[in-house]
Amino acid sequence: MKKKHHHEEEAGEAWLLPYSDLMTLLLALFIALFAISQVDQDKASEVALKFRGYMTEDKTGDKEGDGLEPPEGVGLDPALFENVSESLEIASSDGNIMDLERIELEKLQEHLRSYAAEEGLSNLIGTHIDERGLVVSLSETALFDTGEAVILPENQDTLIRIGEMIKELPNYIRIEGHTDPRPISNSYYRSNWDLSNARAASVVMIFEEFAGIEEYKMSCVGFGDSRPLAENYKEDGSYNEDGMAQNRRVDLVILSSKYDVLEETSAPANPEIEEIVENENNG
Repeated sequence: MKKKHHHEEEAGEAWLLPYSDLMTLLLALFIALFAISQVDQDKASEVALKFRGYMTEDKTGDKEGDGLEPPEGVGLDPALFENVSESLEIASSDGNIMDLERIELEKLQEHLRSYAAEEGLSNLIGTHIDERGLVVSLSETALFDTGEAVILPENQDTLIRIGEMIKELPNYIRIEGHTDPRPISNSYYRSNWDLSNARAASVVMIFEEFAGIEEYKMSCVGFGDSRPLAENYKEDGSYNEDGMAQNRRVDLVILSSKYDVLEETSAPANPEIEEIVENENNG
């Protein structure tokens, strides 16, 4: 008798179904990961739980259809993906996704510029974005009398309105005081360092008391005349009045989130220590 030759069975197309399932799940995973990067922590956790539930669900039973439908009650909240298409639309021309934080800063910058133009303050309020974040420069004449750190009452409303716009962002804010090099020495301020610090502190107080900005979000520093925008002196060594006028300012720096670690408190306050200190002060 002739020996029967065993031929390998031809591979069918049964592998296409699990393969298509795998590709679909991978696509959904990448979309979800992209969405997670644009949403808050609560929604990110929700996505993780949904995927975990779906991947561990028993799907051994046969089911009509293509097998791509998740079990009842398991799935992704459509709201999690609402901002995906919007985020894709803001891709830059070279294909890279633009920094969403920068977009928010640019929106605030545009609002501030529009406000300054409406109030006729464009020559006193300047804005620019650098590696630190959004910088809003307020000229001395927009806030103070020469050599003073008390904000003029008639200018407080302008500062409050700016503070109300700034507080809409969660970013930390650093208020920087700047002066010109002309020496100052009186009963209030021993030097330009004192004056620049006092001016920054005055802005912080207005922001906290009237604009509703939380104190933990703010810090203030005085630079004196060490960070000029323009030349303080002419070629002959005399004062450059126009340049010094530009340098006398208060900068509001809405810090990029990459600096959060430098601004946040390293450890929470200890209630027991605070109680001891309070008792000593009262005692």
